[in-house]
Amino acid sequence: MIAFRPLVLLVGTALPLFAQSSRAPAAVTVASADSTRGRNAATTERERARRDGVPIGWPVGRKQFWISGALGRGEAGLSCTTCRDERTRAVAGDLGIGLTVTPRFVVGVQTMAWFDVIGEGVDRIVRGTQLTARQFPFANYPVFFAGSVGVSSFRLEDDRVRFDQRAPSFEFGVGYHWRVGSALITPAVHAMASTGGALKSSETGNAPTPDARLGLWRTTVGLSWYGALPSSNNR
Repeated sequence: MIAFRPLVLLVGTALPLFAQSSRAPAAVTVASADSTRGRNAATTERERARRDGVPIGWPVGRKQFWISGALGRGEAGLSCTTCRDERTRAVAGDLGIGLTVTPRFVVGVQTMAWFDVIGEGVDRIVRGTQLTARQFPFANYPVFFAGSVGVSSFRLEDDRVRFDQRAPSFEFGVGYHWRVGSALITPAVHAMASTGGALKSSETGNAPTPDARLGLWRTTVGLSWYGALPSSNNR
């Protein structure tokens, strides 16, 4: 028994070392796989940036759709020969959806609204639906210029009467994509104007003025998101 005791002690010491050494290759394999995936992702991002002519980490890719929503403040007014040039500030917002043509040019459709309906007195509401395009002119900065054309409406009402105006409109804007984690925060400034139309009474159909022109500017902060199309594997 005494002769076998050193052998037992030796085996008892060697077994934990053997078990630890057998686990080590698995840990090394996992770390190596993670490192390989990281290198492949970085290589793919560099290749995309070089192909598209944009910096690494550019938020817009190829064959994507985009969604945006924003809230802010705006100032609207109606100009005509028989109305006062009175402008009011109130809450404004917009929603947009579209497709990327290139990483620096996107198109879509947007709807916007401006509401001055808080408190007593006359309510004023502006709505608009427009085709829009955004161009990123600078290769190293996600600043975009936007242009939109569509139709806008202006409603003026109180407890007794309501007037409506509807006309073609156009809008210009400038904004910026600011990446915060996985989100894109988008501050923007927009200026919209209509070509002019009749301001008609909802009760009689009469038009006190035939040449009412709407003007609206708004400053908003929103969220934007770009995602791959379902049938697309390439950004």
